[in-house]
Amino acid sequence: MIKFKIIYLPFLIALVCVVVTLTAIRWGLDIKLGIINVKAMVLDFFLPSIIAVITILVLMRKRLRILDFKKDNTSSIYKMLMAIAIAIPACISQALISSASYDLIELRDVDLIKTIEKEKYFQFQEYQVNQDNAAYDITYRVTGKHNENFNMTLYIAVPFESSVNAWYGISFYEQISNRLDDKEKEAKRDAFIRDSEKKFSEYQFYNKEYFELLKASDRRDGLKSAIDRKQPYRKNLPTYILRPHEGKFAERDSGTFKAVFWFTLIPAFIIHLLLIAPKVSNLNLSKLRNGTLDENDATSKVIRALSFRSGSPSTALMQNLCIVTFLASVFVGVNPVWPTALELVPVGGVRRDLVLSGEYWRLVSAVFLHAGFIHLLMNSFVLAIAGRILEPSIGSVKFLFVFLFSGIVASLISIAWHPSTISVGASGAIYGLLGALVVLTFNGFIPKPKRADVWIIAGLVIVSGLVMGFVSNIDHAAHFGGFLAGLLCGGLMMNWLEVIDLEEC
Repeated sequence: MIKFKIIYLPFLIALVCVVVTLTAIRWGLDIKLGIINVKAMVLDFFLPSIIAVITILVLMRKRLRILDFKKDNTSSIYKMLMAIAIAIPACISQALISSASYDLIELRDVDLIKTIEKEKYFQFQEYQVNQDNAAYDITYRVTGKHNENFNMTLYIAVPFESSVNAWYGISFYEQISNRLDDKEKEAKRDAFIRDSEKKFSEYQFYNKEYFELLKASDRRDGLKSAIDRKQPYRKNLPTYILRPHEGKFAERDSGTFKAVFWFTLIPAFIIHLLLIAPKVSNLNLSKLRNGTLDENDATSKVIRALSFRSGSPSTALMQNLCIVTFLASVFVGVNPVWPTALELVPVGGVRRDLVLSGEYWRLVSAVFLHAGFIHLLMNSFVLAIAGRILEPSIGSVKFLFVFLFSGIVASLISIAWHPSTISVGASGAIYGLLGALVVLTFNGFIPKPKRADVWIIAGLVIVSGLVMGFVSNIDHAAHFGGFLAGLLCGGLMMNWLEVIDLEEC
């Protein structure tokens, strides 16, 4: 009963509140008012998942400690499973509300769509398309944990015979291995384009059940890019891109309602079963009730660090800037998992021609911008460890100097080595912190209890660097430049620290 009251009941309440609140906000702000212009992937997947994780980390960071686990990391596993149990129904419910809230609108022709553009699904009594005036664009996206997948999508937009800027949107997709050499990859790409063109030539335009007016999404971005390349003079006009559907409109959500029910019930039941076995720690239970339970668990440490309570304010500031920049980029259209170079350029990615044209601010903005959530998570983790060692040893101001100087040098080396590649991420600056740590550790400026941690970090970074040497899309030039900048900063810090010590004496 104690476990039910302190852990399971709050979990159930959190599950219901997250699903209901997100659905209500989505229905009101996005569907009814139309004031949210964010990609569907963010609203359907990324945002619900992040909110689920944050909810569990905050709500359960102390409550789960009343359970007597045999292994220390078991609590983290329970938190992860609880977050998943909330995220799954939350994600499915968002996809459902974004579809089920719209009716099928029947129109005489495509011209009338401009009068009800806030609707989503349409059926036309008659329409004509100009297949000979189609617009084309192809995008490439590298995905996978180790960048092992190379994804090709060919977007084809065909104009309707209409007085409005309306287009019939089609896309073809294929995934190949990113481990292929350039010649093999080019051959696969050419074969994909030929096959797609053949399918397009045989495409049946007039046997579709209904059309979906595309909102903010990767698909719409790809088709819009094709249209803008075809007709750049109409780039700023309202553009209506309609995706055809062959299935019955009434059957589009037939399985989604059941999915919401079962994917809410089953995960909640699994969490209930998992809570049966662990015994309750009476000591921690008493401390929790008295408000004296300490905050030494991992979640509390992360929260304390990000809220500037860990004693390393500059490290916390850099971490928060990276997080805020990432969230801002996602909400203006950057893919939160596997963004493309074209998505990263407008939000601050650094490239040689852009810097030489006068956009010097990109040397700094690229340091805080990241290519996906995993990229951000990895850099934030290493930054937290390195910062907690270096900043107390040299001071917050000097730490900021090392981080920013190394990041800028890393950006400069990157654009010098790669003439046309977009570079983003704090890893160059982090390599700078490592370089400074190595110099200061060798010369005795890092306290002895922390020196073992320095060599552990150095070993992890070296091993990961060797492994990543065989992986594409890793900016080794930026890493090398940042590390050299860090070594230089470490040498300067030694002189500054010596001067300070002499003055204090």
